[in-house]
Amino acid sequence: MSKILVILPNNPGDVLMATPALRGLKAQGHQVHFLVDRECAELVANNPDIDKIHIFERRALKARLSEKEGAEGMAALRDFVGQLSAEEFDRVANLSQGRLAAL
Repeated sequence: MSKILVILPNNPGDVLMATPALRGLKAQGHQVHFLVDRECAELVANNPDIDKIHIFERRALKARLSEKEGAEGMAALRDFVGQLSAEEFDRVANLSQGRLAAL
């Protein structure tokens, strides 16, 4: 069974439209993790096709990165990426159109 991270952080409509893809991945026997913005997490909180939700604090991170030096924001981003990396995903599916999510 593959462990897949699906990234679609910040658009509620897109998050809901992605649910058939999540269902398909789960039906194929994959362990599905979903990365979404806090504002969208409630939309998928009880989705049986998602094994784990990773919440991306997009607005808070953006505010921290916009500060004078942005060091706090970079540290938070490194910590978040480190947590995701520790999950040791077999694949990542980035459904987001934003450049930040791609990074």
